[in-house]
Amino acid sequence: MTAPTLAAYGRGWLAAVRHSLRQATYEDYRYRLNKLICPRLGTMRLDEVTVSVVRSWLGELSKVAAPSTTAKAYMMLCRLMVMAAEEGLTPVGHRWRVAGAGRPRYGSRPYIDLDQVHDLARACGIRYEAMVLLAVYGPLRFGEVAALRRQDITPPGSYELVTISAALDDRTGRRVEPKTRSARRTLSMLRFMSNVLARQLRFHAGTSPDSLLFTSPEGERLRRSNFNRRVWQPGVETCGLEGLHFHDLRHAGGTAMAASGAAPMRVLMARLGHASSKATEHYLRLAAGGDEALAARLEEINTERGRA
Repeated sequence: MTAPTLAAYGRGWLAAVRHSLRQATYEDYRYRLNKLICPRLGTMRLDEVTVSVVRSWLGELSKVAAPSTTAKAYMMLCRLMVMAAEEGLTPVGHRWRVAGAGRPRYGSRPYIDLDQVHDLARACGIRYEAMVLLAVYGPLRFGEVAALRRQDITPPGSYELVTISAALDDRTGRRVEPKTRSARRTLSMLRFMSNVLARQLRFHAGTSPDSLLFTSPEGERLRRSNFNRRVWQPGVETCGLEGLHFHDLRHAGGTAMAASGAAPMRVLMARLGHASSKATEHYLRLAAGGDEALAARLEEINTERGRA
């Protein structure tokens, strides 16, 4: 029996399991298959996918994709190839694995302190100042901050709590449920953020409870590529922070929170929305405390810096 192409096999599998997947997971799998795997490997038969082919593909992909993205694409390829072997679609003993390819290798990421954070927030413009600060003091991922709505900022008038209930899928523009329960969380905000959020709601957000907190100047939902080109890159260049990624803001916030000594590991995990301590281990281990104490300590840090 002639083995099917990788594209045909992968798309058939995805169609068969779609009903059992969360929408966000399905979209993620479809993106990995159609955008990362199939352009290079899709026309090959399963038995033509060899170690050298996979190694070449990984090398090409790593030049244009982040380490985590490359690793996730490889892990999906692994899943497809293992299932194909179990179904007898590849020869016994067929070799295609590349050792270590499923473990992303990160270079050291740049770190910025809180003074640089506020300089960068101002450099990104008044429309996105609150977005940069929320990414740090949340700390929030890009998709989480892009999905925030007016109704997620509570209570009205004080803006002490921010509720994270979804993320914005950058490819489809749809709100998607978090993959883990821990990613759904309500965060205590620093008091100095009240004025920042009040200005955002007054001048840059719609009046409907469902209005997005952050939009493009045209009032459309944020797209990461446009935001990077129009706002982020000019901002980091102005501040001399070339090479800084938006996600590095989350790392800066997590590190500052850990260094504050105001919360144990479990509270930091909850604040970051991590389901496992493994994702939090690169931050410092913390002393006793809670989320409100953590926000209070960060408030003190900013008061000392003259931002209250």
